[in-house]
Amino acid sequence: LAATDADQEQNSVVQLDAEIVGSIELPEVVPYATTFVDASITVGFDSEGMHIVICTGMNGIASVVGVKDIEVQRKTGWFTWETVAVSTGGESYDLTTSVCTLIYRGAVEGEQYRVKCVHYGNVDGYREMEAETDWVTYVIE
Repeated sequence: LAATDADQEQNSVVQLDAEIVGSIELPEVVPYATTFVDASITVGFDSEGMHIVICTGMNGIASVVGVKDIEVQRKTGWFTWETVAVSTGGESYDLTTSVCTLIYRGAVEGEQYRVKCVHYGNVDGYREMEAETDWVTYVIE
C-alpha cells in the first residue's frame, strides 16, 4: 500500500499487503526435530520504495510454514526506532519453504530502516524464531 504524505506527517503506521509463495525443497539430511534451514530477510531499495523479501525454510515438509508480526522501523535516534509499517505476514501449508514479499512505499531517501519478524513452522512440533535485520540506509542508486 502506498503511504501518503499526510500519513507520514501524522506518524501513522502503514499496513503492508504481503504476497506469499511456497515451495518444496527437501534437504539431504533431515533431522528429527523441527529445524529452520532458512530464516532470511532481504531488503532492497529503488524509486518504488523499500522491497522486503522474507524466506522461511524448514528441514522437512511442514504442516505450516510462514512469517508473522512483520515490522518496518525507522531509526529516530541513537538507540531508538519508530514502527512505520506492519504486516501480519502469511503462511504456506504442506511445503518446506514460504517466501513473503512486501513493498514499503513510504521510505524516505537518506533515512535508516530495519525489519523485524517472527519465522514459524511445524515439521515435528511447532517452533518460532524472532529475526531482525541490521539497519540499512535508503539510497536510490
